[in-house]
Amino acid sequence: MKKFFEAAIDNIYRYGDTDIFPFPIENRIIQDKKADVVKLLVDIYAEFDNFFVQNPPDDIRSLVAVHHSGFRWASQLDPIWNAFLLGCVLSIAEAIEASRLGTDRVFSYRLNETSYLSGELFSRAVSWRDFISNSVAECEKHQYVVTCDIADCYSRASHHKLDNSLRIIGSQPPIRKIILEYMSHLTGTRSAGLPIGGPAARILSELALNNSDQYLFSSDIKFFRYADDYHVFCSSKKEAHEVIVKIYKALDNEGLSLQKSKTRILTTSEFKNVLSQIKGDDNDTRSPTQRLMSLTLRFDPYTPNAAEQYEELKDELQGIDVVALLNEQLSQTRVHIPTTRKIVEALKLVSANAKYGAMLSMLDNMDALYPIAPTVFQTIYQVIDELGAKEKAEVCARLVDLYDSGHEVMALDMHVAYANRIIGKSNSISNRNYLHRCFDREPSELVRRDIIMIFANWGNFAWLSMFKANFAAISGWQRRALILASYSMVDEGSHWRDHMKSRFDAFEMIVRDWRSEKPNVPLAV
Repeated sequence: MKKFFEAAIDNIYRYGDTDIFPFPIENRIIQDKKADVVKLLVDIYAEFDNFFVQNPPDDIRSLVAVHHSGFRWASQLDPIWNAFLLGCVLSIAEAIEASRLGTDRVFSYRLNETSYLSGELFSRAVSWRDFISNSVAECEKHQYVVTCDIADCYSRASHHKLDNSLRIIGSQPPIRKIILEYMSHLTGTRSAGLPIGGPAARILSELALNNSDQYLFSSDIKFFRYADDYHVFCSSKKEAHEVIVKIYKALDNEGLSLQKSKTRILTTSEFKNVLSQIKGDDNDTRSPTQRLMSLTLRFDPYTPNAAEQYEELKDELQGIDVVALLNEQLSQTRVHIPTTRKIVEALKLVSANAKYGAMLSMLDNMDALYPIAPTVFQTIYQVIDELGAKEKAEVCARLVDLYDSGHEVMALDMHVAYANRIIGKSNSISNRNYLHRCFDREPSELVRRDIIMIFANWGNFAWLSMFKANFAAISGWQRRALILASYSMVDEGSHWRDHMKSRFDAFEMIVRDWRSEKPNVPLAV
């Protein structure tokens, strides 16, 4: 199992534990103390029942906005248990991949068998773009296309069906037990659900959909799938209706169903028109929005040519007025979520002067940008250090005003946590006072863990000195944050750690040792 746990740690550090929650500092600690963490994970695997009872996962559940008035639950897994779960799933990843339909049918999260043990889990040769381009080519051979997606795929994935699928691929009993017990722990009394956002759940979700894929394939239905999205190709409208019924039945057998509002029967020309609005037909006729949507704005900072990739992205944005596109969206009654998210991500690559104006514009329009608030806050966080002190203070003041005024965007603890990370970059009396009252008001681990570390970075000795008395009563996330923060309390912190070390669990000892090796490095929040 050692090699799978090492791969899990590499992947988590490189890509994060989810694409939803703020990146926790524990992910860096796990990477820096990799040998110690792998040893702990191997010990957990050998004594799973004891560890699971004595130190159960301390997962965070939070509501995530999916549109202006819709939400879903998401989980940030306990860091050490997240690495453990991913390692266990990676130990059966090749068997799962071998059981799936070919890459000419299913395009999502295909295992890269040559690199997954180094942390690069998924193939870059098969992607959403291939799903779209293959769909465009295939639709030319048919008269109609059914487009549909699965309703709440992750939250409805049946544990009983997953158990059976794990048995079919030959998963060993210990791995099967670990996966199912963790899923049961996450979902409580419900016997369905996978954690949204992480690679372990993505791999398991593909296994959960494999039975329906195989059934549709054996029924001679021509379909392509990417995650929970289907494109099905038909010769007549009658066949299209029949196909929808078959998909409903196949998914119902797995405890799943289609989104009624998103199930459509399109003619080939209608289908091509829908896709062309996103990708455009060619470089000369595409609108600025289409050109922007066709770009991949994320680049890998770990590649040898990372700087060149970054410059290439900036060059590709030449001729696209990103700020104008943002203002165009904000002028509408309701923004188009995928387009606006891409526009906000692109703001990282515009000039410094344009960035400041765009930040203020976004913060003044958070009611419209509510569904993509995490993207807005992450973008501001990544570029705020390019601003001067006065401009930075103004951005923070507007964030504080959103919270103090009771703006709806701050009703979700995840949004507050993202906003606080921005405020944590500007140490001032007003920001200290804000974070103090925010800590008192917000019970969320997402919010509290970060404030503890921000106060450590700012040297807020008085607050930390008082708070450390709560160590026995707080959660694992806050305990680890306090252990890290104690190093800013110099001699008092040292005495406190010596007194409390018998109460530290195995991972907390690793956290302590990591901080002792880097006592003066600002805590990355």
